[in-house]
Amino acid sequence: LKSQIQTLHKRFGDDQRLKPALDAADQLDHKMSEVEQQLIQVNMKGSEGNLAFPNTLNERFDTFSHTIDAGDTEPTKPQLDVFQLLSSQLEDQLKKWAQIK
Repeated sequence: LKSQIQTLHKRFGDDQRLKPALDAADQLDHKMSEVEQQLIQVNMKGSEGNLAFPNTLNERFDTFSHTIDAGDTEPTKPQLDVFQLLSSQLEDQLKKWAQIK
């Protein structure tokens, strides 16, 4: 969708009649970007990019799953608490995404 919005700007950016539609598309892009930036690290350009930028929800879930998979016992109370925290944060982002759609 982002590339489609960029294409619209390239093709019709000078047409003042379409300015309201392009502005609405930009607002949609901004709302989507806010959710996207919470879910994934959009600034990472290489495999070691996560060293320069903060972890996002996707990376925290991935790290957490490896921690859980490493053990042969059921998850501990602190691990369950972390899962609840991450799940709650994900649910918040999914609600925001549903409002955008």
